[in-house]
Amino acid sequence: QAVMVGDQCQLPATVLSQEAQKGGLDISMFDRLLSMGMEVQMLTEQYRMHPHIASFCSWRFYGGRLRNGIQDSDRLRSPRLPLP
Repeated sequence: QAVMVGDQCQLPATVLSQEAQKGGLDISMFDRLLSMGMEVQMLTEQYRMHPHIASFCSWRFYGGRLRNGIQDSDRLRSPRLPLP
């Protein structure tokens, strides 16, 4: 058994060679495994992005299933980087 951690909704495979694309190398390993029926467990809580950015990602890539693990008001502010 193996556990793979990644996100097929993020960066796609980047292949510049047309010959490689014809050979199917522009399809990521995650996409290949998903098309073969690999079992997927989505982690639905995120902590890294600002909630406004995360809401777009949730809508665009994850069907509204991505939730924020921390609210904007709970995020630490850098004293060196003043924000409005």
